[in-house]
Order: sequence, then C-alpha cells, then structure tokens
Amino acid sequence: MKTIAQEITGGTYGDWPSKGLLPTADMSVKYTFLNRIGVINWAPTIHNSSITNSLAKLVYQIGTSVTLDFSAYVFDKVGSHVGDVVSDSGSDERSFGYED
Repeated sequence: MKTIAQEITGGTYGDWPSKGLLPTADMSVKYTFLNRIGVINWAPTIHNSSITNSLAKLVYQIGTSVTLDFSAYVFDKVGSHVGDVVSDSGSDERSFGYED
C-alpha cells in the first residue's frame, strides 16, 4: 500500500494512513477523477471525502496501466456480501434467496 499511497497522492503520503482511509483532497488530479469514476461505476461507497484501500488498488491499477482482472475484482466484491445475505436470512444454505 506504500507504493499506491505515494502514486495516487503524487508523493504527498509516504505510506497508507493507519486509519485505513486516505482523504481524496490529498490525491492528484488524475487519481481524483479516476476515484470519482470508480465510485460512480464500479464500487459505490458512502466515503465521499476519502478512498478505501480496496478502491485505491483498483484506481492505481487503472491509472498505471497495470494488468487488471476486473472480473476477479467484481467477483470478490459480490462474494464478500454473500455471507451477509445468508446470515441475514437465517439459513445456512447458500440459496441466494431462492427457495426449492
């Protein structure tokens, strides 16, 4: 995360903040725009004034033209919510809301 923090802030930050969120005001113009696009299209968030490390990784990969497996990113995002849905339903089965 050190490299990502340095890149997206133009060297303002030497490492990722210990609180886990980086203020968007400290990002370079390029990454501020990529963050806005990312929040609107790929990873909606309630963090309007900061960026999470997950979204920062995505924005960094796009901004530096690093090879990106976007399908794996989406799968991880969707998959992280499956446990929430299953535990909220009270069922141990991973039925995704469908009944037999």
